[in-house]
Amino acid sequence: MECGDESRGECSGECRGECSGECSGESSGERSEESGGESAPEGEAERKGKANGKADGEGYGEGLGRGLGKGAADSRQASGELRLLPGELPDSIGAAALASVDVVFHLAGIAHQHASPEAYQRINVDASVALAQRAREAGVARFVFFSSTKATQTGEAATAMVEHSNRAVDYASSKRIAERELYACLDGSGTELVILRPALVYGGCERGHLALLRRWVDWHLPAPPPGGCRSMIARADLLRLALVLAEPAHATPRLLTVTDGQAYSAQRLHAALCRARGRRPWFPSPPRVLWKTACELYDRLRSPSPGTSWQRLSGEEISVQEGLDELAFSPSLSFERSLNLPS
Repeated sequence: MECGDESRGECSGECRGECSGECSGESSGERSEESGGESAPEGEAERKGKANGKADGEGYGEGLGRGLGKGAADSRQASGELRLLPGELPDSIGAAALASVDVVFHLAGIAHQHASPEAYQRINVDASVALAQRAREAGVARFVFFSSTKATQTGEAATAMVEHSNRAVDYASSKRIAERELYACLDGSGTELVILRPALVYGGCERGHLALLRRWVDWHLPAPPPGGCRSMIARADLLRLALVLAEPAHATPRLLTVTDGQAYSAQRLHAALCRARGRRPWFPSPPRVLWKTACELYDRLRSPSPGTSWQRLSGEEISVQEGLDELAFSPSLSFERSLNLPS
């Protein structure tokens, strides 16, 4: 098995910030590899005795990598060690390093950084294809690519992305191109390609707007305006699904779109966090027009992309589950349930 991280972003892999560390797990029989990355895709970890790699990037990716190592080990009641050490894709992982590997989970990449289109192409596309080629040469049974629901955004959300954020466009485009080139690379080979498109991932090292919303609640600030819903998925459920995919003998659809089937507005998330943290806003929510004005002012002062903040607050980013029924898999958590709140 191989897994990795997608650095800085709000996942679909999007949890801003940086996490790094080491983990350990136990395994025998199956071998696994882990790759992770920041401004360059970094890292490799291997199970079946010892493993090398570095998970350095967004919180959900690193935590998912650790969880995969531990979960796969626990499920087999095996023994071994998982260590995370630095490396760089694709050069640090040759076909020989993937010998006897059954499944590769590829999460490495960059997301929503101030990077050039060339950097997104080099890291999110070219390095991904290079790793897939080496997996094919090594006879890996399954290559699981963590893409994003943003790769297929259409309608209002896609229009807003183009108008307001070149970073979002470059990220989505790189994921879309990578999917296409991975299909071409692995089609007809002995390595099965599975494209995994998670929605916004929460749980664990939350950063970005979810972390800001938590601070907002702690400061007793008013609820956001109504509207603006998005799909989400708990990291714990994404880990459960990944462990299902870790069994190459298990028949799997080529494309999986992963959400918990619910729609979350900023207002709903704010209400859940208020209940969970025992906070109440000290002020009523202002009119919608004042929210929009405040977002525009914030973007002028802090954001290189005018209109981004209001779009994230009010825009719709809803995705439909795809492929999960064929696996008889159903997410068990909602955002409220992850906070131990009653439904």
